[in-house]
Amino acid sequence: MVQNLPCAQVGKGELNFEILYSSHTHNHSIFMAIDSKNLKVLIGKQVEKSMLSTILESEQPLFFEELISPQIQRVALELVEKDIPEELSSFYNRLKAEEMICLLFTELLKRKNTTISALNELDVQKIYKIKDQILKNL
Repeated sequence: MVQNLPCAQVGKGELNFEILYSSHTHNHSIFMAIDSKNLKVLIGKQVEKSMLSTILESEQPLFFEELISPQIQRVALELVEKDIPEELSSFYNRLKAEEMICLLFTELLKRKNTTISALNELDVQKIYKIKDQILKNL
């Protein structure tokens, strides 16, 4: 069955992303949230006019979803199965989270259509209802 495809999601803004998932259900998603100011510092000044600069500069709520690449899956597994001393755990988690964010943005930058529009919560809810119906019928 195609349902519950493993995906990574990144969001920005005032959207309530908890509405996309039913409580007490298992899903195969990685949701990443980071403050855009911190992300700008991490990436540095090399961001040109691209989808990434639009994401960083936009004041509008944004939401992206991408199938989990094998590289993102590997890093997620490393996070879950880590064998790191407790004193280094926070540092390790931050590095791995940054690596996953970098890998996700690498995938997003491969998209051909880089038109970005702001979403509202109702739009996101409707999109996910339609997505669920399509996946159920495959």
